[in-house]
Amino acid sequence: MSIVDLSGIEPNTGFEPMPAGDYLVKCEEASVEATRNGKGQYIKVKLSVVSPSEFENRKVFTNFNIHNPSEQAQKIGREQLVSFCECTGAKKKQMISLFYLMLMIF
Repeated sequence: MSIVDLSGIEPNTGFEPMPAGDYLVKCEEASVEATRNGKGQYIKVKLSVVSPSEFENRKVFTNFNIHNPSEQAQKIGREQLVSFCECTGAKKKQMISLFYLMLMIF
């Protein structure tokens, strides 16, 4: 007995990469997560495209390594986070300030 009949349903193909370009995005979600091995933490960020309109509401995801046994990985992640905060105007010590910020990504 089948719970859901999927015969005749085509896969969703609407997730092709967006072409290189400039996109206005807003930060919808940001949370601190444990790394898979449990030995570190990262900030998980979900961005939503605002414009151009043909890509409106498409999602862009990024992570920032903030605690990691690898000093190099931690350094890179923190540098990326500082750059992100600077381009958005977010305060470096307040993750809550990341929410709903608008920024251009290239």
